[in-house]
Amino acid sequence: MDCPLSCSLSVRVALPKVNAGYLVEQGAAVVLDDQELGEGCCRLDKLAGDEARWTAMRERASSLARPDAASALAQQLRALAGDSPRRARAA
Repeated sequence: MDCPLSCSLSVRVALPKVNAGYLVEQGAAVVLDDQELGEGCCRLDKLAGDEARWTAMRERASSLARPDAASALAQQLRALAGDSPRRARAA
């Protein structure tokens, strides 16, 4: 099926599917299975023309963002291990 996208899209493949599923449930993403990729181009082309939906997805994704996630996780792991941030840097 030939269906070129009419605009530039940023498409992210989220693995594992659990992460992608969460984003879909939250209204922040659309997931295409491997078997849908041929038809997915047309789905994305149609979606690209829906500015209201893109705006809603962008806002939901922004509200879910955790730019400090890696740092927070590292801090929690150090705490669980009984290690202080100061001792971890010295090692």
